Amino acid sequence: MKRILLISTVILLISACSDTKEPLLAGCLSIGMEEQMQGMEESDRYSVHKGVEMGCGMVIKECDKSPNGEMCIAFKKKFGGED
Repeated sequence: MKRILLISTVILLISACSDTKEPLLAGCLSIGMEEQMQGMEESDRYSVHKGVEMGCGMVIKECDKSPNGEMCIAFKKKFGGED
């Protein structure tokens, strides 16, 4: 059940993003997981992934509202989105 929920969430996040945002989401998930898993046990990977996924999704939604905002610009620079 948890796996289905995770897969559904990922699909929803990716489908909600346009083609130009997919690299941004992928970069956020990749770098976010790498950073957040430092010092964590492998058994924590699922919950860490859920948190990173939610955080990336929230920031991307904020960037939709204010694409030229300071936070959005910094987010795009860090995670590889186009300016």
